[in-house]
Amino acid sequence: MKKTYLFLASLFLLLIAAYWGLKVYNDKTTAAETAAEESAVIYLTNEDTLSALSYANGTDTMSFDFSNTTWSYTEDDELKINQTTLQSVAASFAQLTASRALTEGIDDLSDYGLDDPSYTLSITSSEGETTEILIGNSFSSDTYYYAKTATEDTIYVIDASVVTNLVFDVSDLIEIPSLPGLTTDNTIELTRSVGDETISLTADTEASESAEDATADSSEEAESTESSTEDETTSPFEDGITAIASSMIYSIQTAQPTADELESDGLTSDNRKTYTLTYTDDDDQETTFVFYAGNTDEEDTTTYIQVQDNKSIYLVSVSMIEALDAAFDAAK
Repeated sequence: MKKTYLFLASLFLLLIAAYWGLKVYNDKTTAAETAAEESAVIYLTNEDTLSALSYANGTDTMSFDFSNTTWSYTEDDELKINQTTLQSVAASFAQLTASRALTEGIDDLSDYGLDDPSYTLSITSSEGETTEILIGNSFSSDTYYYAKTATEDTIYVIDASVVTNLVFDVSDLIEIPSLPGLTTDNTIELTRSVGDETISLTADTEASESAEDATADSSEEAESTESSTEDETTSPFEDGITAIASSMIYSIQTAQPTADELESDGLTSDNRKTYTLTYTDDDDQETTFVFYAGNTDEEDTTTYIQVQDNKSIYLVSVSMIEALDAAFDAAK
């Protein structure tokens, strides 16, 4: 029996040793394979972070700067640029890879469209080093493009996604702001200012007598068609919260409005309505969100708005502003 125990113990130790030996072998093999795969990747650029980038198509040029963790549009740094989009573009530029590198038989750059490139990319690393990439002809049904750096002779084959992801309309790069998620628990006050008149709604705000009379009339009419066992009347404060909570800013109208466009959209300071939403955020800090509402579009389906400290004009539904105004008017 003692010999049997010794045999089993020895076998157990051998199995443990075999397991760890196999694990070390697999780890080394995986590391070697990963290193081989990484060495096989062809990089036109290989930067960790960028401080600036630009791209051009021969007609338009888009340039962006990176500072304090934020990308901004060089031409107009007041615009609110969609950071997720720019981060994606920056990542693709910073580590631009190729599927092939052509080093032989290159007689004329014009054969590849690189004597007069269709696109030019430029990146500046966080250390201040600038690299320019030229992109020429496409081939294989526009699946790939020929490209090269401005300082090297090697021509590379890159994926067409590098080109198709380029955006030349700044409106497509603007961040769409979100309305705050208001509830009766986190909302402190809603305010509307029109000219010299300012109306505030709080949890203590009651409907005016005229609004109550209108509600009573509508209730009587409803009772004539169906019985009601509960009083579901809401306050102007609750109605205002509902108007915001059930809506969204869903589109951009004009990224860089002119003075004439602001006037025609009813968003000059003497024409617009100002709404201030005061609430506590997720960190239990008092916060304000201010936006301005102007005219409606020709179809009367959307209203032009601006958000404080944001020059672009956006669109919300007419029904949101109508519901919000109804809540304020009920408190007059």
